[in-house]
Amino acid sequence: MEVLAERNLLANTYLCFTSDYGEMMGDHHLFRKGFPYEGPARVPLILASPAGSGLPRNRVCDPVIELRDIMPTLFECAGLPVPETVEGRSFLPIAMGQASAAHPWREVLHGEHTLGVGPGAGQQSIHWLTDGHRKYVWFSSTGDEQLFDLDSDPQELHDLARQPAQADNLSRWRQALTRELAGREEGFTDGRRLIPRRPVRPCLSFLACQ
Repeated sequence: MEVLAERNLLANTYLCFTSDYGEMMGDHHLFRKGFPYEGPARVPLILASPAGSGLPRNRVCDPVIELRDIMPTLFECAGLPVPETVEGRSFLPIAMGQASAAHPWREVLHGEHTLGVGPGAGQQSIHWLTDGHRKYVWFSSTGDEQLFDLDSDPQELHDLARQPAQADNLSRWRQALTRELAGREEGFTDGRRLIPRRPVRPCLSFLACQ
């Protein structure tokens, strides 16, 4: 920001502050990244705009945003076209308070991470879905599930997956992940149910990762 000020560019510059991931720091007796919990997943995201852009100051947005949304957002801020191959979406309309029913935001966000993939290390991928209020987690190596209410339990201390009263909610999230993983080469689902203990790799074959 000092360099931008020295060159008189602050008045015409959008600034986006974020991080690629957080750290567990002992949450759930874990450390590092790679887990679906709020510690590594909920990172700061601040967008500031030059005066006169119409972007409200101090506005807090509720929808779930991911890192893939940042590039198309900055393209739109700069008045540049967003390539059709981009998987993320610009959140500038949300930040401007211009989101509408004609252009709804995503209902849920799917995330995944592979852990311990390699000779002698076991094979596991963790998949999760969240709408910002609830989070469903599925461990592919065991089939274990977790369900958290992020509004009442932001530290994810109370797993709802084993509570009989949450059976319907759990089933809905399970089916949502089944739809998300349909057609994946690992065979995580046959279209009707999630299938655990499928072999996983760090990269999918279409990425030509050996």
